[in-house]
Amino acid sequence: DPYAVLTLCGKQHKSATVSKTLTPTWNETFEWEGTLGDLTSESLRVEVFDKDRITRDDSLGVASVSLLDLRKTREKVVEAELSTKGSVSLLVTWTAHGETPPVDPALMKRGRIHVQLKSAAGLKAADLNGKSDPYAVLTLCGKQHKSATVSKTLTPTWNETFEWEGTLGDLTSESLRVEVFDKDRITRDDSLGVASVSLLDLRKTREKVVEAELSTKGSVSLLVTWTAHGETPPVDPALMKRGRIHVQLKSAAGLKAADLNGKSDPYAVLT
Repeated sequence: DPYAVLTLCGKQHKSATVSKTLTPTWNETFEWEGTLGDLTSESLRVEVFDKDRITRDDSLGVASVSLLDLRKTREKVVEAELSTKGSVSLLVTWTAHGETPPVDPALMKRGRIHVQLKSAAGLKAADLNGKSDPYAVLTLCGKQHKSATVSKTLTPTWNETFEWEGTLGDLTSESLRVEVFDKDRITRDDSLGVASVSLLDLRKTREKVVEAELSTKGSVSLLVTWTAHGETPPVDPALMKRGRIHVQLKSAAGLKAADLNGKSDPYAVLT
C-alpha cells in the first residue's frame, strides 16, 4: 500500500496512499519556495513506504534526485531508481516569481499516442491446465482499450495497436495502465497483474520500447510512439532496408490422411 514522502531543504510533502499495488499512480504535484540557488543546492529525497495499520510503515526504498540541472533548464524529467527495487517517475520544474509556469510549445501539439501491445511472457497460470487465457486492458486518460483473448498460454502474442488522441502534454501527464486478465467463461475474470508505464520520455523522443513488469508475475512488451497531427509516424531505418527472407520448410507431422490407404501425398504452398 505505497505512499511517497518527498523532502527538500527540510520541508516534507506526503502523497496519498494507493492500496494493494506495486505500480501506484499518484499524479500529485508538490512545491517548495525559495531561491533557485538554495533549492538546487540539495538533492530531492524521495522515499516510498508501505502503509501498515498495525505495525510501523515499512520503507520500500529511497532515491536521491539532483536538481542542479534546473540552473540551466526549467524542466527535468526523472526516472529515479529506488535503493531496494523499482523506480519513481517525476517531472520537476522551476518557475521564478512573476513568471508563468514553463509550457513547452511541443506539449500543446495535438496528435496520437500509439501503443503496440506486442506480447507477454511468464504469466501466472490461472487455470487447472497450468495455463491462462490472457487478454489485456490498456487505460490512459480515462479511455480504455481491450485486446483479443489468446487461449491456453502463458506467453501470448497480440501484436495489436491502440491509440489515444490529445495533446502531448495531457497524454503524457499520466502513466499508461496495463492490466492482464484470464478469461473465464463461468466465473469472474482473474487479474494476472498490473503494470504502470510512464510516458514522460515521449516529451523527448517519439518512440519508447517497454518491457513492463507485472505486479504478480511476468511482463508485457510494448512499443509506444507519439505522432503529432500532420506528421508521419516514425519509421525505423532498419525497416527500410531491402533483403531476403529465407524460409526452410523442414517437415510436418501428424497430418490428416486423405487417401484410401490411410496416407497422404503432401506438398505445401507458402504465401
